[in-house]
Amino acid sequence: MADCSLPPPSLFLALPGEPPVPWSHWISSFETYILAADLEEVLDGRKRALLLHCLGAEGQRVFGTLGTATKYTEAVELLKTHFAAPQSALLRRIIFRRRHQHSDTGATVSLLNLVTCTRFFSHESMGPPSTTLRGYANSEIDIVGSLQLPVSYGEKTLPAFRFHVARHGTNLLGLDLFNGLGFTLLDTTGSEIHAVATPWQQQWPALFSGVGCLETFTHQPLLDPTVTPVIQPLRRSPLALRDDISAELQRMLDDDIIEQGYLQVPLHTDSRNLTAFITHKGVFRYKCMGFGLSSAPSCFQKIMASIFAGIPGVAIYLDDIVVHGATAESHDEHLHSVFSAMAKHHLTLNGEKCIFAAPSFVGFRLLADGTYPLLSNTEAIHRLPEPTSATQVACFLGMTAYYLRFLPHYSAMTAPLRKLLKQDEPWLWSPACSDAVRLLKSQRAS
Repeated sequence: MADCSLPPPSLFLALPGEPPVPWSHWISSFETYILAADLEEVLDGRKRALLLHCLGAEGQRVFGTLGTATKYTEAVELLKTHFAAPQSALLRRIIFRRRHQHSDTGATVSLLNLVTCTRFFSHESMGPPSTTLRGYANSEIDIVGSLQLPVSYGEKTLPAFRFHVARHGTNLLGLDLFNGLGFTLLDTTGSEIHAVATPWQQQWPALFSGVGCLETFTHQPLLDPTVTPVIQPLRRSPLALRDDISAELQRMLDDDIIEQGYLQVPLHTDSRNLTAFITHKGVFRYKCMGFGLSSAPSCFQKIMASIFAGIPGVAIYLDDIVVHGATAESHDEHLHSVFSAMAKHHLTLNGEKCIFAAPSFVGFRLLADGTYPLLSNTEAIHRLPEPTSATQVACFLGMTAYYLRFLPHYSAMTAPLRKLLKQDEPWLWSPACSDAVRLLKSQRAS
């Protein structure tokens, strides 16, 4: 027998505005009430009416705008769809960036659909399917057979090229056909796309594993004897994080970082005590340079310049190494020299951050005859509206100055704009300023 003496949950939405509790919490409380009050077996219409009653006046008004739901389960689903909290854009962005992205290398094989084969090649004998193929979403492609057909382009002829025949879908020319005909792939800017033909990470596995540590260099920071040392007290850590902290300390001990550091440069034995820090597990010190050491960047830059001195086609800024070449062969030769130098000095690389044969870098297109601005960046500059404040002028000048080398007489062109950025200069947009903006946009390099 139903026990209606139990009080129902508080009204979900009595007044306009946001519900005081999330829908998922409230509906869980309501279903618990239904179970406790022995109302599960009552007529569906009564359960629906009880649900609407507990929604409150504003909740009932909202429900009336959602459509028709004559059954209890339909009403719950409608309300869930409307009131369920959407996943925040920030959370969706974090989840997306944590996913492993794979480069689109193009289709490896060529496909013809069954309609095309029946219409144009019905006189050809179709062989059995030779392999299992999957699409970009890892969905299996329904392959019904294969065809051996002659293909010609210009002076190049393939007497018996294999097409896989799919039951559905569009016709697709794959990389096997492009390579067979000797095609050169170009991107949307007309630049040649270079495929990485050599598996560098397989040839140099030691460079892409573990934490490196230089053996021919040490760093000993200079100290100011007039400065009184400061002992940092133990930073209290929450009990819930103790296990994670202990695991990280053990990892650093196992990797020989505490007692190797992120810059892979050993500290001089006389300087290691300067890096001591206190934990709930005791006192530890670094054996290699760690984060925060003020002399670390200049020291590391000097060491890197020394290691790669004499190798052509290499530009270094701290731990970023750019290797370039006019041809694929020279690029590979330079890269091989860089890897040899790194292996000699026991340096390692983060494979996930390495990009090989990149057609562009930090806003520039890399071509055989030189570097050029990325078209997307110059088009973005061209689309900028005319500045209306000193802040917007500074932003515009910052974007155009990035391509200073491609803009002759830049200083003279920007003089009217730079005048607006002076501290005591009143804001006065003049025709000369408009002319300067138009001139900078018109001289953007292609």
